[in-house]
Amino acid sequence: MVCTYIHWGFGLVAGALLAKEIATLNSGKKIDYPLLVAAAYSGNIMRGPSSNVFLGPSSAGHVAEKFVGVIPLSETLFSIENIILSILLFIGIPILYKLMQPDEKNSLEIKVDAAEIERVKSEIAVANVKVDKKHLTFSEKLDEYPIIQYILAALFAIFLFIYFSKQTSFNLSLDVLNLLFLVLGLIAHKTPSAYAKAIKEATKTADGIILQFPFYAAIMVMLRDTGMSTAIAEFFVSISTARTLPVFSFLAASVINVFIPSAGGLWAIQGPIMLEAAKLLGANEAAVIVGMGWGDSWTSQIQPFWALPLLAIAGLDVNDIMGYCFMVLLLSGVLITGTLLIM
Repeated sequence: MVCTYIHWGFGLVAGALLAKEIATLNSGKKIDYPLLVAAAYSGNIMRGPSSNVFLGPSSAGHVAEKFVGVIPLSETLFSIENIILSILLFIGIPILYKLMQPDEKNSLEIKVDAAEIERVKSEIAVANVKVDKKHLTFSEKLDEYPIIQYILAALFAIFLFIYFSKQTSFNLSLDVLNLLFLVLGLIAHKTPSAYAKAIKEATKTADGIILQFPFYAAIMVMLRDTGMSTAIAEFFVSISTARTLPVFSFLAASVINVFIPSAGGLWAIQGPIMLEAAKLLGANEAAVIVGMGWGDSWTSQIQPFWALPLLAIAGLDVNDIMGYCFMVLLLSGVLITGTLLIM
């Protein structure tokens, strides 16, 4: 959950690796491995500064600016109500997993293949071998020296410093967030060669997403151009009041998220409709955005698209974790709707 708050993609990978590390350290013990992996995936419900639904309205020129203007993160993601909700989920979901933990008789024994462990150790050892620069070409040598990468990172960092120093209140845009993570990646991997290898290695477990995302893009276009997504959003608007619109925007986003598991796509389709309705009804516009932001992650607990890289790393099937995730869906749904009603 902490890693997801920093960045949703980081949370998916970090959670899977942590679950697998626990499994490795406890090989042969009666600890339910699917429970570990489900817990890692449920942590991805957390919303942080990388969520497009929150970042969208905080940037000038966004799709609903003519209705509500620019709404900074201080009024949505960093509002006191949303911070309290995040804390409640951070405490409540781990307690729920503790209560769901099977007894030893019903737990699946963790068995990690010794050959697999040795293979991973071998890969780590190879990765840590220093490159012999004597026989490299000039361009290959440049790829192995950190000075160029550090200069590039420094230039980007200076730009970010100037950008934030000009802001009257803390805010992020999607472009700035991407640049920030690029700077951190450049610094962390030290050389161009190491950074390129890390990116290549990382995409190995993202093959399911890379393959399926074009199909979800097609689904998004179908929903948009046939008016189905608009109809879903307008239905929830039609039964809303100023008080209940944030909750119904959350529910509408949850339904759309099942078919379009992309925060950017959801924001582009639903954002203008919901925020125009908020203006007409006199609803809390920031609360409506918060509702859409959580709707984007809530039904992901039963929409396993973003679980694909985690399951690939863990070596499990989606059916192994869905039961646990459904219980998280129920608990988080109560906490989220309750918070939205008091915003």
